[in-house]
Amino acid sequence: MLDAVLIGGQVIYVAIALASIAGMAVVVERCMRLLPLRTRFRTGFAEVEQALRAGGGGVKPALKGLAGQDDPMARTLRRGLEASAGGTEHVRAVAQEAAQQEVAGLERGLGALAVVGQVAPLLGLLGTVIGLMQAFRAAAAAERVTPALLADGIYHALGTTAAGLCVAIPAWIAYAALSGLTGRLIDRLEFAAAELPLLCERQP
Repeated sequence: MLDAVLIGGQVIYVAIALASIAGMAVVVERCMRLLPLRTRFRTGFAEVEQALRAGGGGVKPALKGLAGQDDPMARTLRRGLEASAGGTEHVRAVAQEAAQQEVAGLERGLGALAVVGQVAPLLGLLGTVIGLMQAFRAAAAAERVTPALLADGIYHALGTTAAGLCVAIPAWIAYAALSGLTGRLIDRLEFAAAELPLLCERQP
């Protein structure tokens, strides 16, 4: 069992590299998904607000303006507008429910990124422990133990900790940035769901 653990020390670098690739994939996908939504959320709600404030049956023009759009804001507004015949409270309930259903999609991948940030340094620490075990095992088997022999083993052992931290630190920074962006998008979505019933209230 000890031999299997010691040989497995080389696998730690592979595991850290895989964690790095997984985290990078999540960051790229989330940036491509979330960054364009900032503009779409603003313009989508502004167009609906303008159509509804114009009065004179603005619900139909607002729905027409949302046709072909497929993002969380458009879906939330569309469902709320389609429920406008049921009254203000019905619009509020439907819009808020639709907004809540979109939250999971906006937060997708953030949990995996947090796991990468937590697991990477632990993998590095495990690699260091395994490397120290290898170094002391080599020292025990040597006829003459020199400082250079131990220093070389410890140097290689600490490499996995450095590798784990190099993956974990950017992962946590990306997680914090994407969490902030996601939170702002969710706030805009909830604001639109709360504001839509007031705009529909003025419609005949």
